[in-house]
Amino acid sequence: MDTRSIKRRVVTGIAALMVGLAVSNAHAAAESFLLNVADPASGIAAGTWGKVTFTEASSTTLHVDVVLYGGAKFIDTGTADYKPSDPHTAFVFNLKSTKPASDVLIQNYSTGFGIDPYLPDNQTPFGSFSEGVACTGCGKGGSNPENGPLSFDVFDATGLSLSDLIPTGKGFYVSADLLVGGKTGNVGGNRMVPAVPEPETYVMLMAGLGLMGFVARRRKHQAMS
Repeated sequence: MDTRSIKRRVVTGIAALMVGLAVSNAHAAAESFLLNVADPASGIAAGTWGKVTFTEASSTTLHVDVVLYGGAKFIDTGTADYKPSDPHTAFVFNLKSTKPASDVLIQNYSTGFGIDPYLPDNQTPFGSFSEGVACTGCGKGGSNPENGPLSFDVFDATGLSLSDLIPTGKGFYVSADLLVGGKTGNVGGNRMVPAVPEPETYVMLMAGLGLMGFVARRRKHQAMS
């Protein structure tokens, strides 16, 4: 095999690898929900106030990112003393009953957040959620809000996947206690957002396809000469 053939095979292999990685990234196991249903009693205006993304980091871990929009901030209204009767927690989500809280470990919190000592959380009016994250730096009545973003990992040694996420009896997967425009209250999320590949994925895919096209044109040109 001559040097030219070796180079051509190496380039083709690199191009195929780039395309494969791009396709793999485009199909990364992740699901997102919009925080866009405000508790009518809160007075929070209609709108989309955040996005929650769950990503399968491994067979036992879900990574969670919560990004707020429109100046919304995390609070723990009235829960500075963490009473189990309080219907407001900074962020909550729901897992299958086969994943009891005793088996689930939430860790690697963003600064200003920590363990919720009382589970499950009844996040009015969105139902009862099995898991929660408290705003440890927040005060009562919406004082000392946290801007976010919030991120953390959910771990279960017996295994954890996106299929373990389920809605509450009211149909909501997630909820957050927010301060928005001077109003405070819970905002829920009940709709999945279609996954959109990151721009870097498109760049890698186009570069790989372009490289494969270049190799094909070179082969055609050499065959005709």
